[in-house]
Amino acid sequence: MPGRDHAFLAMVALTLLILYNFISIIGYLNFINSSNIDKYKTPLIVFAIMVLAINYFIFIFKDKYVKIEAEFINESEKQKCISSIIVLIYVFLTFVILFWVLFFNKR
Repeated sequence: MPGRDHAFLAMVALTLLILYNFISIIGYLNFINSSNIDKYKTPLIVFAIMVLAINYFIFIFKDKYVKIEAEFINESEKQKCISSIIVLIYVFLTFVILFWVLFFNKR
């Protein structure tokens, strides 16, 4: 079992991916509405803290990551491969959309 530190790092990574998705949505809405993105800074910080806290209680609090890990311990190699591919696609698309919204989505 990897332990609490690995679970915490995974939780932070998941939180960042969720925030990147949220930033992409804000950037896209900014593009559509031609509004100033600066007005979203405070709500984004509040949202980040909320997501981090929620993820903590879902994955870390009372060692819930141990139960989650136990669910996946008996996965076959094929299931692990499919799961890994899905996660990689999600991460890749998250970054592609984020960079598109932030850098190439200009009027």
